Amino acid sequence: MNVITYRPKDSEDGFFLMLASPDVKPDAKPLPKTVVFVVDRSGSMTGQKFEQARGALKFLLQQLKPEDNFNLVVYDSAVESFRPELQRADEGTIKAATGFVDGLYAGGSTNIDGALQTALAQLTDPKRPSATTKK
Repeated sequence: MNVITYRPKDSEDGFFLMLASPDVKPDAKPLPKTVVFVVDRSGSMTGQKFEQARGALKFLLQQLKPEDNFNLVVYDSAVESFRPELQRADEGTIKAATGFVDGLYAGGSTNIDGALQTALAQLTDPKRPSATTKK
């Protein structure tokens, strides 16, 4: 466990960040997981921010294992999913998802509520660890 503290001025309250990491055994087998990536493609993301988000998303897609399930939900004024339901992270779906990411552009308003509702509705299996990430 690590703690980082910061106080801007002696007369002000400070902040802290606590990092806690479990002790992972090298022989521990990772659990199959479900991940729904939620990506902002609204007009405020135009330019370098969107290019960084797109690059990070493509990197994360490459980290998925074949036993993992995933989907992509992108939003601006409208909400769009890579596929209507979760996908198995095999070579073909990762390649198709990467192509989907390459075709995204930034523009429009911000319908984050609709995007999060769409993403959370896909996390229905209580037996699998799941995560929704927002970029």
